[in-house]
Amino acid sequence: MDSTVGDPTRMLIVLAPVEKYALLFRKLYDLSLDYRARYGCFTFISFYVKAIRSDYLAQGDPKKRFCELMFYLGMNPTKMTDVILDEIVSKIDDLCVEHKAFRYMHTKTVKDAERRNKIDPNVFYAQEASVSLVSE
Repeated sequence: MDSTVGDPTRMLIVLAPVEKYALLFRKLYDLSLDYRARYGCFTFISFYVKAIRSDYLAQGDPKKRFCELMFYLGMNPTKMTDVILDEIVSKIDDLCVEHKAFRYMHTKTVKDAERRNKIDPNVFYAQEASVSLVSE
């Protein structure tokens, strides 16, 4: 598929704990289908799934494994408003909080600091660095 031709696209990524993969995939897929049916904002819905072994994401737990759930969504520019996009992103981020998943951080992520801190894998290391600086 060539991203430079056809519908404008949006990519959103959830980094899910492997044990939550099936549940999160279904909830995210159903959410996408619901928005397409109710608003006509998506022209196509595509998911790419990849297993990830990442010490960074595991945050010190060598048994913890993840998978990347990448949504690749075709946008109908006349129906995908900023309000609708913000709403679906918020719902995706709520699912991440609920299931202890992370999000690939980019401009379309919740702005609420408390929620964002729960889905941003970088927060763990920032807090760890902050504690180290205080200890010195």
